[in-house]
Amino acid sequence: MGMEFLSILTLNDYDQTVWDGLQVPTVETYNDGLSTTHSVDKNLVISSIIMECSDLQLIYPDLDYMKRMIGWWSAAEMPVWTKLFKTTVLEYNPIWNVDADIVDTDTGSGTNGGTNTEAVKGYNSSSWADHTQDTASGNWSDTRTHTTRRTGNIGVTATQELIQKERDIADFNIYKYITESFKKRFCVMVY
Repeated sequence: MGMEFLSILTLNDYDQTVWDGLQVPTVETYNDGLSTTHSVDKNLVISSIIMECSDLQLIYPDLDYMKRMIGWWSAAEMPVWTKLFKTTVLEYNPIWNVDADIVDTDTGSGTNGGTNTEAVKGYNSSSWADHTQDTASGNWSDTRTHTTRRTGNIGVTATQELIQKERDIADFNIYKYITESFKKRFCVMVY
């Protein structure tokens, strides 16, 4: 293209295939046994980058080279973006600092048994004589599992603090994060 000043907007207007190698995260979440797939919108990422960086000069003012660089950069950033994006789609109660299942298992076993003898005295005797004798033996085992669900605020953090932390989390935007990463990597930041 041979231009001295080239922005991502200009490059995009010239050839939108510059974004062909751009990768964005997709994550799967599970809630109550159901799976849900969440994806970052690639077109929204592109729009955000163009909107934020259109007045900045690119470090690589060459279409083919920029195409490759965008693909490599996004591939290298995917683990970070995926982890960050996954935290934005978690389902939880923001004012609980405990959400756990506690499982207790009690196990016992043993052997029991014995002999039971029944004796009688005859009308003409003062001695006891065995009448019947029963012998019993056996093994037993028992396992019991108890699951207790513990949820709520256990008091180490005030509910108001948890609400403020949730507001801080809500301020995180994956699209802004990716855009800032692009800006730092590909744009000349001298005005």
